[in-house]
Amino acid sequence: VLQERELGAAGLAERGALVKLGRLLRADAFLLISLEEGPKKGGGEQQPDLLRVRLAETVRGIRLLDTYAAWDPEKVEEAAGQVAQEVALAAAKLTLPPGELIPVVVVGVRGVFLPEEHEWLCGALAMMLSSRLSREPRIVVLERDYLKLLLDEGGLTGGAEGAFLGARVLVEGELRWTGKEAIELWLSMGPADAERTALGPFAVDRAAPLEAVRQAADALMEALGSVSAGAAWQ
Repeated sequence: VLQERELGAAGLAERGALVKLGRLLRADAFLLISLEEGPKKGGGEQQPDLLRVRLAETVRGIRLLDTYAAWDPEKVEEAAGQVAQEVALAAAKLTLPPGELIPVVVVGVRGVFLPEEHEWLCGALAMMLSSRLSREPRIVVLERDYLKLLLDEGGLTGGAEGAFLGARVLVEGELRWTGKEAIELWLSMGPADAERTALGPFAVDRAAPLEAVRQAADALMEALGSVSAGAAWQ
């Protein structure tokens, strides 16, 4: 079927292709696994390759899971077990009862007085935060491009679709240079039409930024406990 539709992994990852192929095959979701180059640090230093795992439902083409795992060709079985566990947890989002899902948009992370050699951290932390949140059992991370498309199409009004997307929570981040080689991550979060809540600071170790992401995600999940969820999948 993929050959007939001239779809490779890159084409299948597109929202429109996912929705059309899902209807054709009557599939509830697609699992996409790819091996991708690791991010580059400041100065062009290449990081190890990563295994990217994406699980996307076929009603809206929204990704239920978009995460990365360390790739070691010597530990394929271990990686497969980790992927299977992550996918099983994410697939449960398809059957959650009404009012359980919370749509989140990670708008991005911007630098504040951040030296140029550390600017790479902004994109890296935004990607890591989106990945970490997508692993939560009640969170659906919406891509900015998808949200813009819905806004352009007027898809945020009326019905279950409007209720679901109208409950979206926006998350924005700042990386602040505090001097003496110190960097702090601050987040603001809240509904699109309400006052935001500030979270932070989270100290960022440039050699191991994932720890700041873990702390920030935990704080976000605690704050999201008081946010109304959206509708279930229809």
